[in-house]
Amino acid sequence: MLVDINKMKEQYAHKKPGFGSYVDCASRSLFTGLAAFGLTFSGTYFAQYLLPLQLPVLNAKARPRLVAPSVLAVCAAYVVASRRLRDCQQIWMEKQNRNDNELDKTLI
Repeated sequence: MLVDINKMKEQYAHKKPGFGSYVDCASRSLFTGLAAFGLTFSGTYFAQYLLPLQLPVLNAKARPRLVAPSVLAVCAAYVVASRRLRDCQQIWMEKQNRNDNELDKTLI
C-alpha cells in the first residue's frame, strides 16, 4: 500500500497544525538512522579486515565476521533514529500546545 505523503499532509493540515513539518522531520530522522546503519556496518566490517593487517598481534588470517558489524550497526541506527524522532515529537508537541493556547485565547 503506497501512501501519498502530500495528500496526507493536506488532509491533516487543518486538524493537526505542524503535521507536515513533523512528517518531514520524521522522514529525515529515519533516513539518518539508515545512513548511520550503512556507515557503521561498513566501517566496522572494514576495520575487522584492516586491523589484523596493521597489528601483528591480531591473527592476520582471521576472516571478518558479519555478526559484530550487524549488531553495532543496528544499535547505532536505533540510537540515532530514536533520538532524532524524539526531538521531532517534542517540536511537534510544542507546536500543538502553542496552537491550543492560541485557540483558547480566541474562544475567551
